[in-house]
Amino acid sequence: MVYEIDYIKQNLKGTALYDLIYQMKAKYYDRGYLILKNNDLAKSLIFIDYGVLEVYTEFEGNEFIIENLHPGSCINARAFLMEDTVSVNIRVKEHCKLMELSKETFLDIMRTHEEFGKQILFLQNRLLMKSKKYPCDYINITPNVLRPRAISAV
Repeated sequence: MVYEIDYIKQNLKGTALYDLIYQMKAKYYDRGYLILKNNDLAKSLIFIDYGVLEVYTEFEGNEFIIENLHPGSCINARAFLMEDTVSVNIRVKEHCKLMELSKETFLDIMRTHEEFGKQILFLQNRLLMKSKKYPCDYINITPNVLRPRAISAV
């Protein structure tokens, strides 16, 4: 799960990686629970261990489902790093277990593992220079059973 995020995959090795994994907190949620809503501050990096989350937006009083997120997916990969707000709503579709890493814990890991900390600061600087907004800040992992087997042309 953790290696789905490029900045972790490329920069976090050895004991730093173990520290990150062991510092995550497991949280359990029931169907319908609102994990994040539009304009919430991304205070944690969230991985789906099991269950399904639903990403949706609202317009003129109507809900529009954007996507379902499955185990292995990650939420707030960029907003968490940039201390930004989220632009969509995310709620539990099926009972789930989420693994969350708080911003404070992430900063502690950056301080403890200086090289990783330097790489993250460098990445934050690069992202700030681009100054783009990413409305759908998640990495979706689709299980093989939900992928189309073949695409046919009519």
